[in-house]
Amino acid sequence: LWMKAAITSIVVLAWVSPALAQEGGAAANLARADANHDGEITRAEFDAMRSAEFDRLDLNWDGSLVASELQGAGRMRGQLSHADTNGDGRLTRTELLSQPPRGFIRFDANRNSVLEPSEVSAMRAALRAFGG
Repeated sequence: LWMKAAITSIVVLAWVSPALAQEGGAAANLARADANHDGEITRAEFDAMRSAEFDRLDLNWDGSLVASELQGAGRMRGQLSHADTNGDGRLTRTELLSQPPRGFIRFDANRNSVLEPSEVSAMRAALRAFGG
């Protein structure tokens, strides 16, 4: 159960978009996070991926996500209430990015803020195992 919670938190945004599912799911999104294609994902690259997914979901481009923008996003609804730190029913980019990416932290075994190739592989395998 703890693994499932960790996986859910790393892809706060990756499993919620039907368009993303068509593009290969969370594991494919993780591959796209490696912006410089060096086989590693830095915390900055991971946060850039989270920010890009926020943009993808912000259908009305108002800088916040609300429940209506998360249709069919069962897991995200819980994340919305958790990450909505001011309780206004809107998740801003700042609120999202201020949440620690627990999955990133979980798979960063040596705590160097870089997912090295073996860590990326482990995360990718876990994502696939949970349907991402």
